[in-house]
Amino acid sequence: MVRSGISYWEADSWYDNQDYVIVGSGIVGLTTALYLREAFPSARILIVDRGHLPTGGSTKNAGFLCFGSVGELIANINLHDEEQVIQIIKRRIEGLILLREITDGEDIGYKNCGGYEVSTSVSIMESLVTHLPYLNDLIHEHFGSKETFRLTNHSIGKLAKTQILNQYEGSIHTGKLISTLIRKCHIDKIAFLQSTEIESITAYQDQQVLHSNRGEITSKAVICCTNAFTDKLISDVNIRPHRNQVILTSPLNHNLPESCFHCDEGYLYFRPIGNRLLIGGARNKYATTEATDRFGNTTELTEYLRKWIRSNLVPNQPVDIEMQWSGILGTGSNLHPIVKQVRSNVYVAARMNGMGVAIGTKVGKDVVNLIVSDVNLT
Repeated sequence: MVRSGISYWEADSWYDNQDYVIVGSGIVGLTTALYLREAFPSARILIVDRGHLPTGGSTKNAGFLCFGSVGELIANINLHDEEQVIQIIKRRIEGLILLREITDGEDIGYKNCGGYEVSTSVSIMESLVTHLPYLNDLIHEHFGSKETFRLTNHSIGKLAKTQILNQYEGSIHTGKLISTLIRKCHIDKIAFLQSTEIESITAYQDQQVLHSNRGEITSKAVICCTNAFTDKLISDVNIRPHRNQVILTSPLNHNLPESCFHCDEGYLYFRPIGNRLLIGGARNKYATTEATDRFGNTTELTEYLRKWIRSNLVPNQPVDIEMQWSGILGTGSNLHPIVKQVRSNVYVAARMNGMGVAIGTKVGKDVVNLIVSDVNLT
C-alpha cells in the first residue's frame, strides 16, 4: 500500500513506530506523558489531540484547586457512602499535591486564596452548617487537616450572610498550567500531533494502528486520555458527557474577595477575574440540553447565569458578557475515574467527574503505574 500526503521525514518522526501514543493533550494526557518519560527514558512518546489546543475541559474550567464543597460532599455521601467519598477525597488531595510537584515551582498562577461555599437561601446554608463538625472530624481523622471548613460572614450581594470557608482551597490559571506541562513535555522530547483526530484503533501483529484524519499512526501501546469522548474510541465504557457553559462578564463593581466560590452542591461556581466575574455550571438546571458532548452556549443557560449574577451578586447593575465558552465533562454513576487496560496494549485514563484539575495528575500517574506493572509482568 502506498502512503500519500506524508513525507518520509514526517512518517519517521511522528507516524511510525512509536512506543506510546497518548490520545488527548489535557491535564491527564500531558502528565501521563511526563510520568511515562520518567518510567521509560528512551521510549518514543507521542501526544495526539484533535484540536489546536486541548479539547475537552482542561483549559476551559474555572481553575479551582478544590476537593469538594460541603454541599457536594454531603450529597455524595448520601448518594453513595462514606467510605467511597473518603477514597474520592484521598485521590483529589493526592492529585493536588502531585500537580504542585510536577509543575515544580513554575508559574501556574497559583493563589492560596481559600474557597467559599455560598447560598441564595438562609435555610439551605443553616442546613449545610450542621454538617461541619462531622466533615471536619472525618477529614481530620483520615487526612490530618484541622478545621478544614469554618464559618465566615461577608456581605456578598443578596446572598446569605453566612458562608463556609475551605481554608485549604486555592486557584490557578489553567492556561499557564497547560503551557507549563507542554513545555516540560518538549524538554522531555515528547512529540505532538495537534489538529489530528483519531477515528479508530485496531491491532495489527504486534502494533496498534491509530486511524486518523491525517493518516495512520503505529505504536506499541495506546493510552486514551479522552475523558468524555472516550466512547468514540473504546466501546463499553461507563462515561456520560456533560457540557459546562461559562461566561466572563464585562467590568462590574462586585466587591468580591479574590477567591473561589461554590453554590448549589458545586454545580454553580464563580470567581472574580480582576473587576470582571467568571461564572459557570448550572448544568443541573438544564439536565436534558447539557447531557451532550457538543460545545456551545445556549441562550437559556447564558441568561440564567446573567440573571443569577444580577439578582445575587451585583443588584441594580447591568451585566454584559465579554466572553463565553463551554467545556465537556466526563461523568458516570461511579465517582471513581476509569484507569484500566481495555485490551492488549490499550489503556484508558478517563472519567474525571468534573474534577480533572484535582485528580488529573493522579490519574496520569496511576495509568503509568499500571503500564509499568504490565511491562514488568511481560
